[in-house]
Formats: sequence, C-alpha cells, structure tokens
Amino acid sequence: MTIERCVLAAHEIDETLQVGNMQSKQVYYPKTCSPQDNLQQLFDTGMDLLFPDVQCKGEYPYYMKRFFEQNNVVLTMQEGDEEVLKKGTVDFMSFSYYSSIVSGYNGDSLKLHTSNLMGAEKNKYVEYSAWDWAIDPIGMRIALNHMYDRYHLPIFISECGFGAYDQVEADGMVHDDYRIDFLQKQLTQVKEAIRDGVEVFGFTAWCPIDLVSQTTSEFSKRYGFVYVDLDDYGNGTYERTPKKSFYWYKKVIASNGEEL
Repeated sequence: MTIERCVLAAHEIDETLQVGNMQSKQVYYPKTCSPQDNLQQLFDTGMDLLFPDVQCKGEYPYYMKRFFEQNNVVLTMQEGDEEVLKKGTVDFMSFSYYSSIVSGYNGDSLKLHTSNLMGAEKNKYVEYSAWDWAIDPIGMRIALNHMYDRYHLPIFISECGFGAYDQVEADGMVHDDYRIDFLQKQLTQVKEAIRDGVEVFGFTAWCPIDLVSQTTSEFSKRYGFVYVDLDDYGNGTYERTPKKSFYWYKKVIASNGEEL
C-alpha cells in the first residue's frame, strides 16, 4: 500500500506530479511448443507481473487467488484499502531489462523457476554473457510491447546494461566494444518499439561508474562507463578512467539517441 499512498499524497500536493513504479522485467520464452511449457511460461510471466498489476491496475490480479490459496497466503485488508489501491495507481511505469529467460514445465506442478535467470535453461537462439545471462536485445522490444499493451501507460526504461570483465590495455584505455555493441542493439530495439507505437519517454543505462555487482557481490563484474581501479577485495588506487563506451554514450546522449 505504500506506493499507492505515495501517489495519492503526491497528487494532493500537486496534481500535475507524475509518479511511477519500477519493475525488474523478465521476458519468458517457453522451452518448447508443448502446451505444458507454454502454461509454465504463462505462469512465470503472471508471477513476474504481480506487483505492476496491482500498482498499474489498482487490484490484485485474478490469477493470484489460486496461488495464494495453494500457498496459504492470507491478505489482511483494512477498511478503505481497496479504495486506496484503486485511486493510487501510478501515472507511468518503469522497468529494468537485462536478459530473457526460458520457462520449462518440470513435470510436477507449476513453479516459478527463478534459477533460470542464471541460465539453468539455455536458449540456443541467443548468446550468453560470462555470467550466463542471455544477451537478447529483441527481448527489449518484446518487453516494451508487452508492458504497454497490458497497462497502456508511458514507459521509462530505468536500467539496462552489460556486466563484463574489463581489461585496461597498454594505452590506458578500456576498449569495451562489447558493451557498446550490447547497448547499441538494445537502443535499436527501443526505437523499433517506439515505431510500433509504444510510448517510451526515457532510458538510463546501468551504470555510469563501476561498482559492486548486486547480483554477484563482485567488483570485477563491471557495468560502468567509467573504470574504477579496484578489485573484488577492495585493493586498488580508486582511480577513475573513462572507458571507450563513455565517449560513445556521451554522443548518444548529445544526439538524443539519433547517433548510435
């Protein structure tokens, strides 16, 4: 209920304020054409969209009733809570997108396969990073179309980036062409989604500067446009050096995405 009350409070202060949410977006592909795998994909996608469904539509989705019952989840609703949910929907939505996931039925029961994020089920049609994350720029276009079709709200892409082992070369530069290639392809698909009719109003890359990776707790899994001289154990000078991608992304920003 916190975000809904924040939306209502913001609109009470200034009705022109725009308040959004943030979703870690996953794109799920069925492992095969089997009905079971497609049912698993539908289940995984639904579970992924539980919170944006509530925040964008103002109610818990119908498909969660069975899940709650089967898992002994009891929602405690106070008087007026349903009205807050209905009135406190967000004005826009934002999400992060990094990779896609394969959904496969396990032969027993529908279960969210969170381990697939790390490549437990491989997709032979895409490449993978050193950490087994699917490199799937077309998934960005799919995600944007899916979310816009479901919620009909403007979209801000709040995170998108490529974690890699970066190497400082003899010239003192990190020539991270792989990061440039990743983001070029992602932004190209954002443009395609806009041409499809999706209302996208912003994009921010993860991230401006190297930092400890939230998913692996490593500093060596680098995302930044700026290299920081620091290893996984805190050793280094902390000196900061712009990578090749820094200068490329500077041009992207200056041209508002026209120059990729």
